[in-house]
Amino acid sequence: MTVRVNKPEFNLREKLTELERPIGLKGSELMRAETTQEARDFIGAGRKNLVINGDMRVSQRNGDNYTVGNFGSSGLFIVDRFRGYNTNGVARGVQSTNSPFGFSHSLKYEVTTANSPRTSTAWSGIYYIIEGYDATHLKWNSVSAGKPAILSFWVRSSVVGKYSVHVRDPGATRSFAVPYFINEPDIWEHKKITIIPPNSGTFGTSNDMAFSLFWSLEMGSNTGHNTTSLGYWETNGNKFGVEGMAPFFSTAGNAFYMTGVQLEVGKNATEFEHCSYGEELALCKRYYQRMGDGSASNEITLGGYSVSGIGIYHSISLPVEMRVVPTLSQVGTFYTVRTNQPGSLNGHVGRKGFGVAHTTTGTGSFLIASSASNYFVLDAEL
Repeated sequence: MTVRVNKPEFNLREKLTELERPIGLKGSELMRAETTQEARDFIGAGRKNLVINGDMRVSQRNGDNYTVGNFGSSGLFIVDRFRGYNTNGVARGVQSTNSPFGFSHSLKYEVTTANSPRTSTAWSGIYYIIEGYDATHLKWNSVSAGKPAILSFWVRSSVVGKYSVHVRDPGATRSFAVPYFINEPDIWEHKKITIIPPNSGTFGTSNDMAFSLFWSLEMGSNTGHNTTSLGYWETNGNKFGVEGMAPFFSTAGNAFYMTGVQLEVGKNATEFEHCSYGEELALCKRYYQRMGDGSASNEITLGGYSVSGIGIYHSISLPVEMRVVPTLSQVGTFYTVRTNQPGSLNGHVGRKGFGVAHTTTGTGSFLIASSASNYFVLDAEL
């Protein structure tokens, strides 16, 4: 028996158009996306970068000046959130305008006094700390649910060869190391590092330290910090280098630049997330703020009032709530209008504001800086 089935003719192009309709306009755009970044832009996935000031535009401490002093084992901030470290030889840092296409600034780490051959106990690099609140979605405290992350960044160096990146837990009991290579001198290169989730360790989940990132520039042979365990977590948190690193400290004037630092969830690196300067500045102020812009003397900083004629009290609300109650310090001299007398700092400080009392007599007045280089500092860095 023969069965014949007849179907009416139809326009294939029209039918394919109809297939797109149920997924909606955004669904159609998502299906046409050619890159991961395009797909992310279409769905509006929100902020993805766990690193603050990854494009190095914010430099509250130094502006575009070199760090005050040279790096030591305690470190100095080069730009906001990024610190430089060094032992033996001499190095300093600065915010630079030498940058790859699409960026305006970078971090520059510069050798000013060579250390060659490298002292066996010397180490140097750039350090960044991720806050717990920013990394909870990685779930690194859960062995089975932890997510991978990928670190991407632009680098440029005077010295070609092997460098490395290290991730460490707060208790310095676990570390993860991956080497990378700079192939050409003084040329910007883009690097990607995949970080697998740890199988143990304790990582902060609140306003404490989640983990740290360390870009190692050179490591002495007998520091005890070199590792041969590459690409996986080891049970030693004091590993900051790998064997056979480039001789970065061989010559004074050698420079290492970095910008476009991005850490995101997943195994695929996407294009750098460019945010407004105002947004990045506000995020940086959670950790460090300077009151007094340093542009002019007699800048009105704080209004105040007198109590019983024995002191003048000044208070201010901070534009951004800080991570913890900050350390308050005064740089230079501040005067009170009317009495024109300097006062001694007697501060009360919280996460949302601070007050100072200047022990001088007078009526209601303003507290002003005596010169452009005077200011208050509030520090809540990790």
